[in-house]
Amino acid sequence: MLRGLNAAASGMIAGWRRQEVLAENLSNLETPGYKADEAVSRAFPEMLIARLRDDGAPVPLGSTYNGVYIHETVPRFTPGAVVQTGRPLDVAILDHLDPEVLRATLGAPSASAVPFFAVQPAGGGGNIAFTRDGRFTLDPDGYLATMQGDRVLVFDEDAFGRPTGAPHPLSVDFGGAYYALTIDTDGRVRLTDPGAPEYALTYRLATAVFMNRPYPAPAGDPTANVPNAYDLVKDEGNRLAFRGGAQPVWIGVDGRFPSAALRLMPGAYEASNVDTAEAMTQALAAYRYYEANQRALLTIDQTLARLVNDVGKV
Repeated sequence: MLRGLNAAASGMIAGWRRQEVLAENLSNLETPGYKADEAVSRAFPEMLIARLRDDGAPVPLGSTYNGVYIHETVPRFTPGAVVQTGRPLDVAILDHLDPEVLRATLGAPSASAVPFFAVQPAGGGGNIAFTRDGRFTLDPDGYLATMQGDRVLVFDEDAFGRPTGAPHPLSVDFGGAYYALTIDTDGRVRLTDPGAPEYALTYRLATAVFMNRPYPAPAGDPTANVPNAYDLVKDEGNRLAFRGGAQPVWIGVDGRFPSAALRLMPGAYEASNVDTAEAMTQALAAYRYYEANQRALLTIDQTLARLVNDVGKV
């Protein structure tokens, strides 16, 4: 009976933790680029129980259930809806990378490839983070940045239009002359001098690729050494930090993920992928689950009270 108390209490804690995750998802319903979390539960290992005979030898009685707990929370990397704004600096990543282009360059990857914009967090000491929020603007110092103040990273372009060098922030201020900035559907960033519009400086948005792979890559997978999206962790709001050991793989840099595989829509941004109806249904189910375990706990407690206070009063 005391084991029943532990099992019911663990169920209440798991239900409460799942409710927290769902509440966080619902609170970010209007956060562009936000990826909904999912609580993954696991049962505690079952325990074998036995009684001891008078001679000390154990007699197996079977196994007992020890309850459940939230093992981890993992984000879902399904794309959110695209919201058109018409703003020249907004840009949305359309779905995942083009599978037909990847099939032509890689063969047959076992998982979809998810691209992210690379940003330099404000006050982050040069660290790189990742986001799907494409609502860009210019910060007070003239740098291309997100609405949260993180500076967007770009690559320089070589003579063949390929990204080169290391990703870096981009400023439109050239010695007091402010260049006009536009973003193309292929991720090319153009800076144009208003006094000489026939000349333009071109860059590439730094977009990193992560594989949407919940399990280890099978043998022979051409993307086995590409970082896993499940190694990304929530950093702040819709920003993700990479905690894996591998280095990010950049689109258009090493030939595996060509720029043609990236599909962007200027004048739009990606909304949160939280499904309101699904989240509300799951929240109601989590509440019922918590309530059922609470009632079981009260029933066991009342039974123990009767055992202690009433049995023996015969």
